[in-house]
Formats: sequence, C-alpha cells, structure tokens
Amino acid sequence: MADSAALLISILHLTREMRERALGSDWEGVHAMEKSRQVLIDSCFPLDGSITDQTHADAAIDEIVELDRSVVSLARVAQEELGENLGRLKLGHQAKNAYNSVGAGR
Repeated sequence: MADSAALLISILHLTREMRERALGSDWEGVHAMEKSRQVLIDSCFPLDGSITDQTHADAAIDEIVELDRSVVSLARVAQEELGENLGRLKLGHQAKNAYNSVGAGR
C-alpha cells in the first residue's frame, strides 16, 4: 500500500485534472476520475506516519479542497444551464404543439 504522502500527491493530480475536465464540460471524465480519486482518498485517510512535511501536506489538502469546490461550482452552473435549456426546449415543444393544433383546426 502506498504511503499517505504519495497518495496525497496522486489525489492532488487527479483533482487538478478533474477541474480541467470540468472547465471543458467533460462531465463523464470528471465522474470517472472522481471514482478513482475516492478510492485513493479512502486509502489515504487517516494520514499515516509517512507525512514528514506537514506544511506541504496541509497545503496539498487545502488545494484539493479548493479545487473540489471549484469543480462542484462548475457542475452546479452546468446543471442550471442544462435545466434552463430543457425548460426552453419544453416551451418550444409546447408552442409547436399549440401552433400545430391551431393550424389543424382551420
């Protein structure tokens, strides 16, 4: 099993990549990476005695948390945009149906 210091670095790299994919709206990629990352997180915590530079570990954890917040925020915005687009699509469909029913009634 890898030590906590190495796992933290792997988690940080995955989280950075997740954010890049989120910026590119690659939500399937983000989801797949999150699954892999969760396995690492479960293996990493609680931290073991391999952490010799606690300041570096703290900084890595802080960056992971901030990147994760960014990914969640980007996902929330994308979800809201999707909801708005679906709402517009539904309204367009309803308008088309209304137009067709009025036209059929002539």
